[in-house]
Amino acid sequence: MSDAYLVMYCLENLLRDFIDRTLTNNYGQKYEEKITIANSVKNKVKSRINDEAKNKWLPLRGDSYVYYLDFNELGDIISNNWNDFKELLPSQEWIKAKVGELYNIRCLIAHNSYLDSTSIEVLNVDYKQMIKQIGK
Repeated sequence: MSDAYLVMYCLENLLRDFIDRTLTNNYGQKYEEKITIANSVKNKVKSRINDEAKNKWLPLRGDSYVYYLDFNELGDIISNNWNDFKELLPSQEWIKAKVGELYNIRCLIAHNSYLDSTSIEVLNVDYKQMIKQIGK
């Protein structure tokens, strides 16, 4: 399970970095003010940032807006701002499918559940495909 955690950690942060890099290149540092984000997500991010400011003894989530989003919301950011990503990804369906199946695996890992061999294979295949598609 520790290997699965490591793969998921790397994959999730690869996706966050890809989104951040793409949107920063297109809009600059404050891209979250210029892209389409659901109000409920904006409120959740704002709350997380405020909570983080109160709990200074905890480390920061990250230095970018995307680090305050839930994993499944990363797919929503891409879908809702497809024009920024359409030249970089095969299709909206492809990224939605990847994020969807990885989200389910991520939940199992995050809640200390067991991954069977099929889930581990899916995680590893998705990781390799994502590295080839969006890696630096």
